[in-house]
Amino acid sequence: MIASARLRVKVAAQTGFLDVKNHLKNTLWLLGAGAMLAGCVQTPDVTSYVDPLTNQRTELLSENELVLKGVEHPREIIWLNASRTPVSRAKYNLYLEVKYGAAKEVGPLEIYPGASLTVIADGKELKFKGLGSMGEYPVKGGILYENARYEVQLADIETIANAKKVTVLLRGKNLLIEREFGPENFERFKQFLARVSSPPPPAGTPTAKTF
Repeated sequence: MIASARLRVKVAAQTGFLDVKNHLKNTLWLLGAGAMLAGCVQTPDVTSYVDPLTNQRTELLSENELVLKGVEHPREIIWLNASRTPVSRAKYNLYLEVKYGAAKEVGPLEIYPGASLTVIADGKELKFKGLGSMGEYPVKGGILYENARYEVQLADIETIANAKKVTVLLRGKNLLIEREFGPENFERFKQFLARVSSPPPPAGTPTAKTF
């Protein structure tokens, strides 16, 4: 079965047709993970993580896949996630985080530093700058991933979550990828906005480690 799965990927690469979703599923199944892509499960809630030492809270919207409508077998998969992360004991930053996934044979998107992410919300163009993916392309189970993070403001999250139509444009070195929000994407951003609209609870006194 493993040899058969590898053959399917090889044939796809030779014909230029790469079913990334199916390859991801087959790889996970062969490894015994029993996992599926986010697009095949229920809309996840925003999750929170509290550092047990500082009592600082991180809010995380993850696995927010932007499904390419009308295309059964996309060449690449794009996620647009978000987080509120502590950067000091008194300061938190908001981020949009893009994740790119494709079969290894397709290669990286090569997200460059600068304004590589544009979100158009009801006609309003929001351009975001970041450090790009910094040349890091981890490969897991034959799937190449690429990540980039962009600092944003609360007003940006509000604009995206409250829009009726959202288009996401992600620029790589030689490719521009476009995706549209679906109902599940709006729901996830509304959940995230509800979490981050209020200031985070104050950090507690750090717990001293004992040895």
